[in-house]
Amino acid sequence: MIAKPEAGNALPPDDVKRIALFPGSFDPFTTGHLDIVRRGVGLFDEVIIALGTNSSKQRYLPLDWMLAQLEELFRDEPRVSVRSYRGLTVDFARATGARYLLRGLRNTLDFEYENSIGQANRLLYPELETVSLLTAPTLAAISSTIVRDVHRYGGDVAPFVPFALPHPAKAETLATTYKKSPPFHLKRGAFLGEAGALFHYFQRVDGVCLEVLHGDERGDNARHGTQQNDG
Repeated sequence: MIAKPEAGNALPPDDVKRIALFPGSFDPFTTGHLDIVRRGVGLFDEVIIALGTNSSKQRYLPLDWMLAQLEELFRDEPRVSVRSYRGLTVDFARATGARYLLRGLRNTLDFEYENSIGQANRLLYPELETVSLLTAPTLAAISSTIVRDVHRYGGDVAPFVPFALPHPAKAETLATTYKKSPPFHLKRGAFLGEAGALFHYFQRVDGVCLEVLHGDERGDNARHGTQQNDG
């Protein structure tokens, strides 16, 4: 006997465009991210690269600069679009008509983190499915954090990024041009996930979720809007 799908999780009709959201801060966008997008295009009708803005966190490379690089990178791929957003990732997914979140898994730590965030997203948007792709072995060691550190100290990051990054000194100058965010207030809440797992969150009054904690443990560098780790 075939089990029926959960309420709200029925597959969309065949004539409905399958849109996937690939969210992250992408600071910077790496060849690992590029691999996930290219493979995602083979699975979905459209992939939206969504750069989340988090005013509580200073970027290494400005958002507008990264948007411009990505738009140029995918200029000849009509099924890929690049957008920025604020607030909850699930709200942005609803607004764009996306029914899928595209994620990459490098290791078991990524799996644990994405699992927790995916469960939270299902509670907030039951129709949203998370689709995770295993990172290619040759790219599994690449992360935005590593690329930033290597670049900041003058190392060669050309093998890790699909476009040239500005000189480290210029990158630091660009970053300092961003104004500091105004003060904000936090509120704390909690909700029950599947199997009774308790999720805690800290949320700004403007709706940006800064942290999602699974049980008593902090998620791996938790992002706003239950947004996933961008590597």
